[in-house]
Amino acid sequence: MSSKTSEEKWAHLICVKWIPGIWFENEDRTVLSGKIERKLYSKMCIICRQIGIGVCIECDYRTCTKVFHVHCAVDIKLI
Repeated sequence: MSSKTSEEKWAHLICVKWIPGIWFENEDRTVLSGKIERKLYSKMCIICRQIGIGVCIECDYRTCTKVFHVHCAVDIKLI
């Protein structure tokens, strides 16, 4: 499922939970706000190895520098 952002773009509902900079404005989860950092679009997912296809999140474990798509991580039960 996805929802429309205040910038007239779309975001997967699962991604809103994990991607910094976007959030729901209302309780019924129909209005999103925020802005996604451009750099997150140009990272290569360590799982699917694609670049520029959606937004990658950065691992927040200590000094880990790995990045991955939320859906890829969910598929392999990483998150």
